[in-house]
Amino acid sequence: MPLKIRTSEITGGAGLLISILLSYPEVAAVNYNPQAQVIKLTFVLKRQLTSFEENQIKASIEKHLDVFAFLNSSQLVPNIASVNAISEQGISLFQIVRDVNSLSPEEISLIIGVVRRQCQDMLLLENPTSHIEGDLVKEELIASMLEMIGKEERQKKLVAFRHEGKVMVYDQEA
Repeated sequence: MPLKIRTSEITGGAGLLISILLSYPEVAAVNYNPQAQVIKLTFVLKRQLTSFEENQIKASIEKHLDVFAFLNSSQLVPNIASVNAISEQGISLFQIVRDVNSLSPEEISLIIGVVRRQCQDMLLLENPTSHIEGDLVKEELIASMLEMIGKEERQKKLVAFRHEGKVMVYDQEA
């Protein structure tokens, strides 16, 4: 049974992180830093990648983000866009950092799609099905949360991740 979420009950940064994690099981964690106005999407791979594999995946993600930015040049140009890879102790992490002011739900969907295609069965998924069905519903929910972030006066530095089938959100400043 799909999860029902009322956006009026969720506010700002926490709502954005929750909506991304519920929409995309490929995302292991999401960080939000309101001072820097950035969001970081973290993907976990089941094995440690070679430097060559890391560079291939990283280059593909960056290429797709560049093309997306070029095609959407009439919209806001990304101020911050970086892809980082960390491999150690048998696993690999990919972290994509983007500024929230120019980030769109379509770009998040593109990032997820590229990671899904590049990493396929290597992605570590706690629950392989989305709790929110329908791409349009996902994008509308994320769009409303991105809009809410811009309106909030007091925002906290947050991290959200999955644990035993639940989405956990923590204040990193506490």
